[in-house]
Amino acid sequence: MYHPDNHNYEGKEGIIFYRRTKEHLEKSGTFVLVLTVRLDNEIRKIFLNEGLPKKNYSTKLALREPDVFVNKVKGILGDE
Repeated sequence: MYHPDNHNYEGKEGIIFYRRTKEHLEKSGTFVLVLTVRLDNEIRKIFLNEGLPKKNYSTKLALREPDVFVNKVKGILGDE
């Protein structure tokens, strides 16, 4: 949960969640694909600095076509 007194998320709820769950995700072998509607590079840099592999980050705009999305997921899973 996000504490209600902290209103300074500025569209960064995903990175807050990622930081909080990263250790569990890594230990469990869970593959992560970060999708965002944000087109600026700021949030991308934050995720990459947190250790997210570059191939595991994309904008929703870039993956709007189903075949492109499926190929991205296959690439992350190592099926392609």
